[in-house]
Amino acid sequence: MINLNKLYWLKKEITQIENQIKDLSILKANTMNGMPKGNGTSSPVERFYERLEKLEEKLQAKREQYIIETERIEDYIENIEDAKIRVIARKRFIEH
Repeated sequence: MINLNKLYWLKKEITQIENQIKDLSILKANTMNGMPKGNGTSSPVERFYERLEKLEEKLQAKREQYIIETERIEDYIENIEDAKIRVIARKRFIEH
């Protein structure tokens, strides 16, 4: 069974991750200049970039998943016989 609402939630996740990346970028601009190294094995700057990289990888994976799910839902909708119902389904499940 295909979950037609999956795109909606994937889009929400993508937006959240984009906001996290934006917030980290603002933090970097405001606080990372001249930050001293910590006593651990990695500096706060290194940890920051590791976190940013993980978020960017996660964002890319979610975007790829969004494309795949869009194609699956589009294929499902395309098999609906009634053109009016196809248009309504696209508006509801793809265009939100």
